[in-house]
Amino acid sequence: MRRRIDPTDVDELTEALRSSAKTHDQHVQAAVELLLSDGYWLTHRAFVNAAVKIVEDGAYIRWADTKAARIRGEFSFASSTMLGVLDLALMIGADDFSFSRMGSRLAEDCAYAVSAALGLSRVV
Repeated sequence: MRRRIDPTDVDELTEALRSSAKTHDQHVQAAVELLLSDGYWLTHRAFVNAAVKIVEDGAYIRWADTKAARIRGEFSFASSTMLGVLDLALMIGADDFSFSRMGSRLAEDCAYAVSAALGLSRVV
C-alpha cells in the first residue's frame, strides 16, 4: 500500500499531481502543468486545501471546487498575473475552449493567437 501524500510537501504533491494527470486527456495534463510550472500555487495552503484532493493512490486537481474557490475570492493573496494563470488553467482543465475536440489546424490558430497575445514568436 502506498503512503498517503503529504499536502505540505510541495515536491511530493507535484509528483503526485503530474502522475495523476498522465492518466487524463491532454488538456488536463496541460492545465496541471500550467499550475505546477513555477511552483507558486502549491506553496499556498489555501489553494491546496481548495483545489487538491488527496486520495490513497495520489492526488488530483478538483477543477469545479477550484473555480468555486476562485469565484469566492479565496485566492486574494495572489497577484492579478497569477490569478490570470489560474483562470487560464481552470478554463483549459475544464475544456472550456473545446481543445480536446479541435482539429489540428484550428488548434494551431489558437496556439498562434495566444502566442501573439503574449508577444511571443509563432510557436507552431
